[in-house]
Amino acid sequence: MLNFLLFSSLFFLFYIYGGYLLLLRFVYSLTYVMKKKIIFKNNIPIDRQDFPSVTVFFSAYNEEEKVESRLLNLTQNGYPVDLLEIIVVSDGSKDRTAQLAKAFADKNPEWRIRVIEIETNRGRAYAQNMVAKESQSEILVTTDAETKFKSGMLHELVKPFANPKVGVVGAVVLYLNENDSPIGNSYNTYRSLERKLRNLESKLGILPKTDGPCTAYRKYIWEPIEDFEDVDQVISLVARKKGYLTIHADTAECLDRSNTNIQQELLQRSRMTRKALFSTFARWRWHDVLNHPYFSFALFSHKIIRFFSPLFFLTFIISIFFLSIKLDFRILISVIAFTFFLILVFKWKLSNLFDFIFKRALSLLIAQVGFAMGIYQWITGNKTGQYTPTRKAL
Repeated sequence: MLNFLLFSSLFFLFYIYGGYLLLLRFVYSLTYVMKKKIIFKNNIPIDRQDFPSVTVFFSAYNEEEKVESRLLNLTQNGYPVDLLEIIVVSDGSKDRTAQLAKAFADKNPEWRIRVIEIETNRGRAYAQNMVAKESQSEILVTTDAETKFKSGMLHELVKPFANPKVGVVGAVVLYLNENDSPIGNSYNTYRSLERKLRNLESKLGILPKTDGPCTAYRKYIWEPIEDFEDVDQVISLVARKKGYLTIHADTAECLDRSNTNIQQELLQRSRMTRKALFSTFARWRWHDVLNHPYFSFALFSHKIIRFFSPLFFLTFIISIFFLSIKLDFRILISVIAFTFFLILVFKWKLSNLFDFIFKRALSLLIAQVGFAMGIYQWITGNKTGQYTPTRKAL
């Protein structure tokens, strides 16, 4: 029994943190060798007259320090002024967020900038549902107050919509680690893996996830979401059910800030886990699995199983402990051999392995605790809808 628990937990950990990526690479290579047409490529040129009308919106809660610079960033992105609408939802702000946004709009009348004030903090889902009703644009782009789009980013983001099969497009979010914190460094390592996964899933037509700081989608596929949900966790599921693909636009880049301390990281990981589990199990039923088996496999492999990695780590540690007591050297030798196999597969050097173990161990532990907290909140039915940005909550 201990042997089974050890190797099964080891297998799932390997699959979560590398094996799934290797599988995607193999499948992609196989489709290439068999000359199968990859479903979508991002480099479809479109003329100026083909650019869709776009509404970029963000929900702001006490963001007076950032709202003006965010609006300036959007107006300087280079997208045609007659095709761009900007909506700021002041979600129960107690500071000058709404006033400063209105003042910016008054100073720049050539831009269509709307400010919607909500008296009490209702959460991002409320704002997203409201904008879907208010906007008349073809494409909606949800973002955050502190996110910054690189120049020309909106052009790159909307290009994939030239393909009528595409319903959702996610951008690349680059997280700035201004204080060179270990938490930020580790998260950027994780993001590097995430970018590779999304590129492959996008090319194979099975991408199940985008990022909240920048997700674009066709307005007409929108369905109202619950307070405990978020658009980046839901919209790909909605699109797939309606026959549309989600695409990762690798040339569309925006900037955000990484977390700098343990409390922020725990809050973000637990909230992400809770919302993802609630939204996935509420919207993706068994008949959806049967109707979309490849997408469902990616959904399970990329998102769901990762949240349960704390269970696999705990099982692995307990198994190692009891096997060491029993002095079952065959199992321990097998574990050591498997470690060297990983070194060969990923072409790690021993120095890199030790660097990963000692420098990333804390961040890996924090991530597991955050996942576990999110699972607990999901099990206990915590559907908190109000949203406070991670770095403002502490």
